[in-house]
Amino acid sequence: MGHTTRVIRTVIADSNVLFRRGLQSLIQQSAGLCVVGQAATAEVLLQNVLAVRPDVLVIDGELLASHDIAQFRLALHQAQLSVQILVMAVGESPRTLEAALAVGARGYMLKDSKPGYMVAALVSLASQQDAKYSSGLVPDLKALADQTPETGVGQALTNREKEVVKLLAEGKTVRTVASDLSLSAKTIEAHKLNLMRKLDIHDRASLIAYAAQSGILAAA
Repeated sequence: MGHTTRVIRTVIADSNVLFRRGLQSLIQQSAGLCVVGQAATAEVLLQNVLAVRPDVLVIDGELLASHDIAQFRLALHQAQLSVQILVMAVGESPRTLEAALAVGARGYMLKDSKPGYMVAALVSLASQQDAKYSSGLVPDLKALADQTPETGVGQALTNREKEVVKLLAEGKTVRTVASDLSLSAKTIEAHKLNLMRKLDIHDRASLIAYAAQSGILAAA
């Protein structure tokens, strides 16, 4: 009797029909992968996931952030469904990153990542390995979550966070800031997420404005 290769069953959730179709075509062309459902809204997504019980869910970051994360996780728990979640986003939004952490996603990738990276990420997630193909954004969400304590809006910034704000506001990348401060990129991502929570800031432009108004950008 021949060996049967396990097929990784995937659901795609994105409001953009062209993106869904493109990703479906990519997945269907890959050996060992198949698409068993699609959704354009959070409501249809949940119904789809509970009905077909996929191995991996690929979900748009904005769609995830607009949904009630607690309700989604509760539904998965009640259905005793263990699905690996890959969040795909157009950029490095703290809002979508926080949503990814909250829902328990194992991977976070940019939508313009190389097709081969997307396929490799799906395979590694389905085998319950760390997603290693994240286009340099967040290679390990669990590590970032472990380093990111809960903080409230309005708390004062630490000296280290002020350093991170200043360097990011100067236009430096996370990797460059990490090198300048002799820290890991994951630690800088964690600092960035913390300070954006504290300041209730959700994009780089607002971060630069805060740094300038507070005097951090001008500090030596």
